[in-house]
Amino acid sequence: MSLIDGGATYPAAKFPAVGSKVAGRIISYDEAQATEFGTRAPKFFPDGKPIMQAVIGLETVPGDETSRVTLYAEQGKRLLKSIQSAVAEAGGVAPSGHIGADLSVTKTGTETAKNGAQAFTFSSVYVRADADE
Repeated sequence: MSLIDGGATYPAAKFPAVGSKVAGRIISYDEAQATEFGTRAPKFFPDGKPIMQAVIGLETVPGDETSRVTLYAEQGKRLLKSIQSAVAEAGGVAPSGHIGADLSVTKTGTETAKNGAQAFTFSSVYVRADADE
């Protein structure tokens, strides 16, 4: 996905219940500033730095363009931390990058955040694109 080609747009991945899983091959990867739901206003940390997010395009059924979804994993949130842990456990990102890697994310439950709100928890598995080599 790039600014030049306009980027691909796929429906957002959803995790409606504990145990919900999204898995597939990474077909696009980008980073963008996170936005507020509803208003689409850019998000910032209290110090004024932009809050970034990973925008990960997944093809959940190989070769089926209708089975593509986008994961939005925001900086500092549990989803991104879960994916980062899975990437580290897999030995880091392949020299060729994320494209072609397999990613599986499962909603595992909720926990109380520092501010007292309920936050979703996730478990992720990442298999590098060069794992077969």
